[in-house]
Parts: sequence; C-alpha cells; structure tokens
Amino acid sequence: MTRRPHRSARAGLTLAELLVALFVSALALGICAEGVRRALAMHGAIETARAERESFSAGLGAARERLARAVAVTAPPRDGESELRALFHGTPDGLAFVAADPGYPSIAGLYEYRIAASSSDGAFSLVLMRRPFLDAADFDEAGPEPDSWPLASAGAAPRFHYAGPDGGWREDWRGEPALPALVRISMDAASVIARLPAAPDQPEAEPDENGEGGEPVGETGGRE
Repeated sequence: MTRRPHRSARAGLTLAELLVALFVSALALGICAEGVRRALAMHGAIETARAERESFSAGLGAARERLARAVAVTAPPRDGESELRALFHGTPDGLAFVAADPGYPSIAGLYEYRIAASSSDGAFSLVLMRRPFLDAADFDEAGPEPDSWPLASAGAAPRFHYAGPDGGWREDWRGEPALPALVRISMDAASVIARLPAAPDQPEAEPDENGEGGEPVGETGGRE
C-alpha cells in the first residue's frame, strides 16, 4: 500500500496573516520615519540657535570695535558752559560719537557714528549708523542720511550705560569734557563692555580680572 506524502497542516500564510504582517511593517517604518524627522528638526533648531548666537555675539563685537576707535574730539562750550565738551552723546537708548576709520572698505577719516535701537513687530534691532564727520557744530544734528547696518536682534530693547574713570555706571553721558572710560550695551540677558581711548588728561579705568574694566554694578558676559 502506497502512503501519500504527509502535508503540513499549515503550508503557508493566510491572507489575514499577510495583511497583519504588512500593517506591522508599515507601522514600524512610520515610527522610524517620525523619529528621523524629529531628530532632523531638532538638529535644525540647534543649528539655527547656534547661528543666531554667533550673529548676536558678532553684532555686539562690532559695536565694541567701533567704540574702541572713538576719538576725543572736543567742541567749544555752549551758552552757560565754561569748558570744552567732548563730542559724545550717550543716553539710555543710544549713543553718538566720533571715530576714526582706517580706510577699508571705506575712505579713511573721521566719521560720526550712532548706535541705537530700532523696533518692528515687537522685535528690536541694534543698528550702527555712520556718516562723514565734517563740522563739530553739526554733531548729532540732522544732516545727510547715514549709512546703516543691523548688528543684532533681540526681544527687548538694548540699554546703554556709561562709566567714568572711577568705574561708576550711569545712564547719561552728555556735555562732559571727556569721553566715558567704558560703555556697556545690554540686550536680553547679554551685555558687552567697550573700553574707549582715554583723553590725555583722563586716566584709564582699572581693569577687573576679566580685563574688561571696573564694573561695580550690573551684569557682564555674552549670550553664549
């Protein structure tokens, strides 16, 4: 008697089992794809934040570099004043000063610089403005439209403080016979301190352990 070959009770997958396997595979691929998408989005956000921090730090550094070129130009006293006044106009919201430009990329010479804030849609920008310095009588007055460059952006308006050789900070520096020794620009939680060249009869402020100049009040550092 010839025996028939034994057949397994389950020779293959049923249609239902195949559909379940396909569904599980698709679900696993979807979870992996979502994980990759989120990882790429997080990497992009980190790179964007890093670029913003670098741009912010570079902008504040550019403001400090211009202030380091300030020139102690003086003008005759105005009515009621008895001594020369430095051409430096500092308020809590911005400042104007005269600085020497070395000649690249612009023409070498003296320029009137302004550093102030502009706002749009609730955001604030630190803006650098420059025009040729021609006459002390026209300093910080209406005149030719200056060139301007945005330096940094933040959610809060920048604030300016000024310190004399004694290191005491204040919010105004106008009509003084000499330049301030230090200028501090603060935006959000960051700040930068610029040391201005001292006039011949104006001693330098003593630097602190960070080499930034005496600072008895307020924060320092950058948004790193």
